[in-house]
Amino acid sequence: MVNCILCVSVVLWIIVHARNFYSSDTISNEKSSLLFSHTLSNHRGRFKNTLSLHKISLPPNLLELRRQREIEGKEALGKPGVHHYQHKRNKMRKTGSAEKPPVNCSFASWQLLTFPNCMEFHSIDLELELGMQKKKANHLSYGYIGSGYWRDTWKLPYDRDEIVLKMMKMEFPTDERNIDRHRRDSLVMERLTSDPYIVTSYGYCATSTITEFIHGRLDKLIFPQNDGNDDNNLLPSLYKNMYLKSKENKNAILTRETELGRLRLALVVSKAVDSLHTKLLPPVVHADLQLKQFLYNTHTGEVKLNDFNRCRFVAIHNHNHKQCPMKIATASGRSRSPEEYRFTALTEKMDVFSLGHVLFNILTGSRPLNHLSTSMFKKDIIEGIKPFIDHIYKQKPSDAAIANLISRTYTLNPVNRINTSELVFELEKLANNIETS
Repeated sequence: MVNCILCVSVVLWIIVHARNFYSSDTISNEKSSLLFSHTLSNHRGRFKNTLSLHKISLPPNLLELRRQREIEGKEALGKPGVHHYQHKRNKMRKTGSAEKPPVNCSFASWQLLTFPNCMEFHSIDLELELGMQKKKANHLSYGYIGSGYWRDTWKLPYDRDEIVLKMMKMEFPTDERNIDRHRRDSLVMERLTSDPYIVTSYGYCATSTITEFIHGRLDKLIFPQNDGNDDNNLLPSLYKNMYLKSKENKNAILTRETELGRLRLALVVSKAVDSLHTKLLPPVVHADLQLKQFLYNTHTGEVKLNDFNRCRFVAIHNHNHKQCPMKIATASGRSRSPEEYRFTALTEKMDVFSLGHVLFNILTGSRPLNHLSTSMFKKDIIEGIKPFIDHIYKQKPSDAAIANLISRTYTLNPVNRINTSELVFELEKLANNIETS
């Protein structure tokens, strides 16, 4: 009897406590559900409200830590960096998204790869190495080299070697678009790391990259008078020596002072672009080909193509597997193709037209249509008016042949325009004929 009473008591105790537990849990769930519904209805589920919902608090000293890091960054950059930060940050461009393929088109799997190695960047103590002062460096010392449109560049010592650190300027936002721009830049160099005509990359992280250091730029060799300025004293001594040596040494590896030198220069720049168009499939479009994008090694005579941060990856149609045309929203400067200035569909043939300008520079030592304003230059290019090459630049057989090839790169319709493989084939044939004769 006693045992029965004990059993009934235990059962009743379990039932009561189970009901209390269920009741409190239901109330808690109802409150949580009401709170969550209220948050969603009032704030449309924004992330900052989920933080308050789950009562996640940030460290109290986080803002102070951020301020301290900002101060350290300014000190590392020096006064020019502070000026850059204060006066250009307010001009920051609008944020954007990464490049997307056209409708019914897809990027190849390799085009989506990324290989960041941020630890390599963090291992470089910029302040300790050289104070990161924006002081112009010569070819023997380390420091600030210069700036392009997107990035500042620095020459640094690294593991018994010399490297170039490129950092995106502060006025550009660190957004998806610019991070993807640098990913593409690094990926092209990584995929073509064994190519002798493409600059070697040592890594990238977000909007910074590290590449090999190469001493000179080809535009400084081709235009030794600093774009028409007759004062040769304005030339940096490095480029002046390169120019004078190439004039004295008629058998120099690369120079525009000899017939063979011009031909070799035309061949190597064409091979560099051909690597982009044929060694990676679908092809890579450089989209910013200019003479200054080719770097010149003063010791070995090597020429390598650089700066792929404006490059575009060609997508493939999902159904017919053909290349999808693309569009680029801007076409500034005097190095573009007619289709770029017209903002119509683009292919890798746009690079061929721009390469024609580079070959024009090499053959004549001048810039095409240099007497025209930029607006008139664009008008002539759009209308299919080809830059004129004087007969004095066609007196040598190979020069005349190069002039003819330049004319073919300037074909208005990109479908009928010569491609880089054909260009390389013709130039190699010319070079073999000269060297064997």
